[in-house]
Amino acid sequence: MKKVLFAFFLLSAPFINAQNWTCINPLAITHFAGSDSVIHSIRIDSSNIHGDTVDYFNYYMLRQNDWDCFKLKGGSWTGTKISVLSNGFTIFYTYKQMPVSIKTNALLNESWHLYDFADSRYIEAKIAAHNTMTFLGITDSVKIISLQMKDHLGNPINAISTGDSIDIINNASLRLSKNYGLIKIIDFYRFPYFTQNIETFYSLLNVYDIIGISNPVVGYQNFTAKDVYDFNPGDEIHSFYLSSYCAPPVTGYEIKIIEKYLSKSISLNQDTITYLVKRCMRRKDFQYSDSTITYTNDTVISKIILSQCSFLSRLSNEPFPKSTISYSFNTTIGNSKYISDYMEFFTNGTDSCLHQIIADYVGTKQYMKGLGAFFDNYGSGLEPTNRRVLVYYKKGTLEWGTPYNCSELLSVPENAALENRITISPNPFSTTTQITLSQTYHTISLSVYDMQGKLISQDQHTDCDKIQLNRNSLTNGMYFLKLIMDDKEITTGKIVVSD
Repeated sequence: MKKVLFAFFLLSAPFINAQNWTCINPLAITHFAGSDSVIHSIRIDSSNIHGDTVDYFNYYMLRQNDWDCFKLKGGSWTGTKISVLSNGFTIFYTYKQMPVSIKTNALLNESWHLYDFADSRYIEAKIAAHNTMTFLGITDSVKIISLQMKDHLGNPINAISTGDSIDIINNASLRLSKNYGLIKIIDFYRFPYFTQNIETFYSLLNVYDIIGISNPVVGYQNFTAKDVYDFNPGDEIHSFYLSSYCAPPVTGYEIKIIEKYLSKSISLNQDTITYLVKRCMRRKDFQYSDSTITYTNDTVISKIILSQCSFLSRLSNEPFPKSTISYSFNTTIGNSKYISDYMEFFTNGTDSCLHQIIADYVGTKQYMKGLGAFFDNYGSGLEPTNRRVLVYYKKGTLEWGTPYNCSELLSVPENAALENRITISPNPFSTTTQITLSQTYHTISLSVYDMQGKLISQDQHTDCDKIQLNRNSLTNGMYFLKLIMDDKEITTGKIVVSD
C-alpha cells in the first residue's frame, strides 16, 4: 500500500543519504525536454517501502487502454513505478511491467543487462565515460551510459534502417549525475519501443535532457496562473479576435484591440489580481454582405481570480477535472501550456473507463507565461470558429510582433460611407454639412466623438433621410460619427472640420 510521501521522507531520509548515486531526487521536481520542446517532469507524489526497497510513483498521466477506454490514473512517462534497491540498482517498470535496470554504482567500462527480452536478446548498458560536467550552471560528477542491443550470444544487433527501434536504442545514451540523478533520460513507459503504442496525443520522442530543477531552483520552473497573468504597469498586449460561422465567414465579428496596463493591485489573500487597463478597440460585426464597425477607447477594470485557474499549476500531461464527470490535460511547450478541447474525456457511469468526447470542432487554448490566454477553435456545422491571436506585446524592455496603431484603429476609411449607407457633403466643412442616409428611418441617434473617443455631442432625429450637422463649438480637426437607426442598425463615419 502506498504511503504518504511526507511520512516516507521522515522515515527514509537515512536510506536516501546513504546512496552514493541516485537516479531521481524525490525532494525536487525535475523537468526535461526533447527537440520538440515538450516538457516532461518528475514529481514524486507517493512511495512505498518494503524491505530494503523503496518504490516511487511519479504523477499520473491519462493513458489509453483501448480505442475508447482511457485510464485516469495511468503510468507516467517514467514508467508505472520506480524501485530503488539497496544494491545500487534503480528499476523503471514499463507499461507491460517489464523492468529496465540502471546500476547506479557501476564503474567505468562496467556493463550489465538494462533490459531482457523473452527470446534471450537483451540491451546492454555500459559506463562509457565518467567525467565532471556542467549543466544548468551546476558542476557535478556524471556517468555516461551507452546502450547496445545484443543477441543471446552477446553479439551486437545492428539497426535495419535509420530511425527504427534498434537504431533508437543503440544511439541512445543516459547521463547520471551523482547528486541530481538522471540528467539525460529516456521514456521508460514505452521502452523498448518495438510495439506501436495506440496513444497519439503525447510526444513521440524518446530521449530528453534536463532543463530545470526545483531544489535547488535552477533552469526551467513549472508556471501557474499567477505567472500567466503577470502584467505590470506599462505592459501592452495587442491581439486579434475572430468569431464566425461557416467558411468563408458569413456571420460573426472581428476585433483588433490594444490593451495597455496602467496599474496593478493584489488582494490580501493573494488570490485576486486587479488591473486598470486602457483599451483601444475596433470591432467589425458582419452578416452576409452587411457590416457595422464600432470604436472603443476607454479604461476598464480587469480582475483575475487565481483559484479559478488552478488547473494551470498542473504539470505537463497531468490530468485535471474540467467538470464533475470530465477531465483534460495540458501539454507544456516551453513557456506555453496548451489545453485541447479535443482532448476531453468523460465518465459514463457504466464502466471504469474514461471516454473521449467527440465534437464537431477542434479547439486549443494557449496560456502563455506573462502574456495571458489565447485560443484557436475551428468549428464546423453549427459550431463557430473562435480565435484570439497575439499580434504584439511590450513587457518592460522586451517587444515582439508588429503593433497596432490606436489612431488607425479609431479612424474611419475615406469616403466616410460604410456599405454606402451614408454620404457626408461637404467634407471637410467649416460651418455646416449634410448627412444623407440610404433610406428614411423612424428614429436616428447621432453621436460625435473626438479622436480620443470622448463623446462631444448626441442628437436625436425622427422620420428623415437627411441630417444637417452644424459645427457649433467643434474646433478644427477630425471627428467620428456613430448613427443608430431604428435602435438596431449602426453606421459610422468620419468628418473633418476646417476653417
